[in-house]
Amino acid sequence: MKIQKITEGDILILKVEGRVDAITGEDFSEELKDKLKRLEEHLKELGSLAVGFSAGVDSSFLLEVAHKVLGDRVIAVTGVDSSIPERELKEAKEFCKDRGIKHVLCTVDPMKNEEYRKNG
Repeated sequence: MKIQKITEGDILILKVEGRVDAITGEDFSEELKDKLKRLEEHLKELGSLAVGFSAGVDSSFLLEVAHKVLGDRVIAVTGVDSSIPERELKEAKEFCKDRGIKHVLCTVDPMKNEEYRKNG
């Protein structure tokens, strides 16, 4: 997985409810920069963070930004059970290793949780 920085003039293609939209322009870029700045400020206020890390887009983005802001005061925590594909676990480990982020693996058994079983 590669996270790319979006800069002014870039075109972002979003798939929303089955359709594809293109968004471009300075207004979008400024709004995105403002949101990123607010996220970075919030992370600084926290001082440290444990990110529930699945190696998906959302948690990868948050972990990347948190690591940039907090350095070694951020850790990634991944719940491991038999339903997680080995490929996804490998990606999570590599993501953290490549960036020098401490990665904690927690063995979990969601089937022991009654609410989880009800959801299935």
